[in-house]
Amino acid sequence: MARWVPASLCLLVAVEAWAAPPRLELQAAARREVALMAGAVVSWPVHRLRPAMIRGLAEATRGSDDESRARSFLQAHPALFGGEGSSLAVRDVQSTADRRVVRFDQRYHGLPVFGAGVSVVLDQSDRVRAVSSEMEPLRLPSIQPGISQGAAVGAVCARLDREIPTLFNARLGILAEGTPRLVYRVALPPTVDPEIRWHLVDALSGEYVGWRRAAPAGGR
Repeated sequence: MARWVPASLCLLVAVEAWAAPPRLELQAAARREVALMAGAVVSWPVHRLRPAMIRGLAEATRGSDDESRARSFLQAHPALFGGEGSSLAVRDVQSTADRRVVRFDQRYHGLPVFGAGVSVVLDQSDRVRAVSSEMEPLRLPSIQPGISQGAAVGAVCARLDREIPTLFNARLGILAEGTPRLVYRVALPPTVDPEIRWHLVDALSGEYVGWRRAAPAGGR
């Protein structure tokens, strides 16, 4: 005997199947990629879709400089370091006696992903020896803010019970902690906020999300 299923239930199932990223598939693809890396020693937090650290590598690279060599490695492993709409912008190259570390910051459709990036360690033979990553797959419905920079600064000053200053720094980007969201990261002058913090405001709703201790110059 045929049974009718409410249309609302069918719609709910369809929306959930489309809206939720295939987390298990993404994680499985990352695990298959790691399994092919000879000698890999992996640190993989349980809440992450991708490993945080891979050591024990000796993988050859291609390229004429350290950035291109590191990129050749990352591009060879898209299940670990790729993603729709995501890209990597080189931040710097740091050198020691026998290693070079190429550090990249994650971008999502051109916007910075605050706190997320990849560091690739090269040896004297230009082989990748280790890689650390805070880069996770992202999927946001929109990157168009619902409020202005000024409104975001106003939300921070209202939270701190301060007058809105003439000078401030407000940058639109992605906060990838927990459920990814579009935010403004706001820094105020020390005369207004002596603790030197980055304040986060939801760029769609204007909600004050919280604050993070500001990193030194050049940090994410």
